[in-house]
Amino acid sequence: MLNNVHAPDYTDVFEVTLAGVDALSAEQWSRAVLEGAPRPVRWFLVTGWRAVLGLRLGPPSSPDHVLGWRIASNDAEMIRLESHSSLMTAWLILRVTGSTVVLSTNVDYARRMSRPLWAAVGPIHRRTIPYLLGRGLSSLPTTFGDSTSR
Repeated sequence: MLNNVHAPDYTDVFEVTLAGVDALSAEQWSRAVLEGAPRPVRWFLVTGWRAVLGLRLGPPSSPDHVLGWRIASNDAEMIRLESHSSLMTAWLILRVTGSTVVLSTNVDYARRMSRPLWAAVGPIHRRTIPYLLGRGLSSLPTTFGDSTSR
């Protein structure tokens, strides 16, 4: 451990490259990816985060939250979203570099049962995140998704 910084117990990273989206901020992208998902998918995500992982989410419509995840830090190129439960602390980091969007999920386990719980939900997570990233562009306002409009 160095300066109270340690590697999370779980990390994954997903990347998507899409032409014409380099003018979007990390917050715009995070809102497109999570809040722009179809209603049944958003319901599934929020239900899983709350009921299965026990994450404490904030108000989904709050400007300080993205689909209930608290905005811990935010600038044009990177946003860090956090949520906690008695089982774990989780954070999502979304970075935008040109037309590349990278989303990492990081989880610190707080209890012995956290690891097997995450092992059970991990395969769903690893299928859902690429889907959300891939469709994120379709949920953006038309002017962002159309590279000829800039």
